Amino acid sequence: MVQPQDAGMASGINATFRQIGIATSVAVLGSIFDSKIGGATAATVTGHYASALNEVVLIAACIAFAAGALALALIRRKDFRAPTPLRRDPSLRPQTTTERCWQRCRLRRRSRRP
Repeated sequence: MVQPQDAGMASGINATFRQIGIATSVAVLGSIFDSKIGGATAATVTGHYASALNEVVLIAACIAFAAGALALALIRRKDFRAPTPLRRDPSLRPQTTTERCWQRCRLRRRSRRP
């Protein structure tokens, strides 16, 4: 069973690895893009740019599809269970505006007393 302090640690680790993954993927895709566009002259830069962009988008789409397929395969069946509804205490009911007003007045009177 996961303890509350472990959940906070896991959340921090998850956020750190997500940021590392984003930074690494931007660097890798940028270097692929640069290698495909490198050496292009001013006259042919448009064609090289479009070709390089298409290749980078194709690589990113393949990685995203593979990650989605892995996530679908690795998620446990018990994680798809619907959460149990919260039980409500019948003695708790929303206050009316008048009740809230009177409660504020009582609190103000108590704070004025020496």
